[in-house]
Amino acid sequence: MEKLSVCLTLFNEEKGIRRVLDYLEIYSAWIDQVIIVSDCCQDLTDQIVLDWLHTSDLNVLFIQRNQRKGRADAVRECLKASRNDLNMFLAGDISPVGDSFFCLISYFRDPSVGAVTGHPVLINDKKTLADYLSFLIWSSHGAIGEKQTVSGSFFHLNGEMFALRKHCVTGFDCYSGLAEDAMLGALIRKNGFQVLWAKDVKYLMKYPSGLSEYLKVRKRCCYGRVELWQLCNLQNYPFYEVSHPEYLINVLRSCDGSIRGILALCFGSAAELLIRVYYRFTFHRKRNVLDELWKPAEGTKW
Repeated sequence: MEKLSVCLTLFNEEKGIRRVLDYLEIYSAWIDQVIIVSDCCQDLTDQIVLDWLHTSDLNVLFIQRNQRKGRADAVRECLKASRNDLNMFLAGDISPVGDSFFCLISYFRDPSVGAVTGHPVLINDKKTLADYLSFLIWSSHGAIGEKQTVSGSFFHLNGEMFALRKHCVTGFDCYSGLAEDAMLGALIRKNGFQVLWAKDVKYLMKYPSGLSEYLKVRKRCCYGRVELWQLCNLQNYPFYEVSHPEYLINVLRSCDGSIRGILALCFGSAAELLIRVYYRFTFHRKRNVLDELWKPAEGTKW
């Protein structure tokens, strides 16, 4: 197995970061380097990492930044500091399932593969409208991801858990937007390499259960969608696209016909369309929009 660097980009991850670090310890024999970029954390994240460093045998580069520059810049710093071509990226608020670590890197035995993304499993309880909306969205993403992987058109990496070959990435140096994961996938595919959705690479994650925080996350995703469309001139792009028939079909299949499901479908579709139209006409205000949307949602932390 070739050498691997594991990269963590963190902002206020005190609730979950130790869980991720303990998972890496299980696979320490296969990890050549761990790079941790703390993006001006304001909670106990840095102290938890420092305490863990005293007991870990892993080779760790811990970069603490005193100014928040965003995840795209943190990813760029990780790639710059990495001494290996193969790099795995993990968020600080997930929990990889079983042997997903091995499953993820096994895909890179094929030299034509430039990036692979994992499959999120929501831990939400479906108690609120936001919970239901989250399940509708992610089940549709999974179905589309599998179908597009088979057809060879997939590129949308999920930022919580993915891996890539550094030499496949060009054109990311100046990117500072909100869809860094999808942008990486788009660039890698543009350079002629495969980007895969791996249904056997699973990780637990949480989406906000409160409607306010749910909309905050969706605003960020919708802006990233508009940004990708502007920068990459994307065509026939079903991810986060409520006007795309393939997306709508998969969402309808995920809806169980209950009153809550129908309400979630109607509300979610209307909200996504309105947000998309709004950011389509405010794209020129990019700096102000980014400053507003870079504020993280606490509802994803667990």
